[in-house]
Amino acid sequence: SIYIPLLRRGKRPGSIIDSAASLIYLSVVVAQELYAGAIDQYTIRALDELYEVFERNNRLIVPLVGDWRVCGSVLSQIGRKHGFESIKKGRLVNDVLISLSCKNTGATLLTANHKDFRIIHEFVKFKFLGI
Repeated sequence: SIYIPLLRRGKRPGSIIDSAASLIYLSVVVAQELYAGAIDQYTIRALDELYEVFERNNRLIVPLVGDWRVCGSVLSQIGRKHGFESIKKGRLVNDVLISLSCKNTGATLLTANHKDFRIIHEFVKFKFLGI
């Protein structure tokens, strides 16, 4: 929810990372979501450039091996408390992995997806800011 509007406004991927000094990182889970939604070659090229800038600057965040097990446990807890329809079809898998990565690295997540991350925050204590 952060990178897409910047790219749509014509911001070059290098300028996104350069303008924020060393404060911005990219989750590989977010990168996967961006690629999955790419609709044309222009978008794919922009995503390639974005990913490569973060990779070159060692600013990629990758879930840990154990995060996958914890993710399943968190999804089960959310399902029991909020109803399993809230996690149907793995809707929250990526968001839980992103949350766990933020917790592990001490990063603060910037997101427009307040609703889902507030629910996840009940079970995973990580820092996030809504925009």
